[in-house]
Amino acid sequence: MPLIALPDIELYYVEQGPADAGETVLFVHGSLASSRWWQPVMSRLPAAWRLIALDQRGSGRSRRPGADDDEAFYSIPRLAADLAQFVEALGLDDYHLVAHAFGGAIALEGIVSDLLRPRSPDPG
Repeated sequence: MPLIALPDIELYYVEQGPADAGETVLFVHGSLASSRWWQPVMSRLPAAWRLIALDQRGSGRSRRPGADDDEAFYSIPRLAADLAQFVEALGLDDYHLVAHAFGGAIALEGIVSDLLRPRSPDPG
């Protein structure tokens, strides 16, 4: 069970495929979900690709900081910052970003705030 330590949270993630793969895909789940939501998708993609799905703060096996009702811990900008720190901690330079529902809002916040620079989607 890999956990990655970020400045104020530990996030759980699953990874499959070689670290030096030509294609890396990062999956971001929506509300009330976890990395497990992406397992059926990941199982159908080429084994030669590096596939990564994280559990956002307070979801799945990731840590749950603060009170559940404290919006500061679970705001879109906070979750986008977590995602950017996660990308940096894993050393991802060239990756595709796939997100679902609320995860899409988080991913877009990261892109428009210039925290994330995935290969796709290309907002330009």
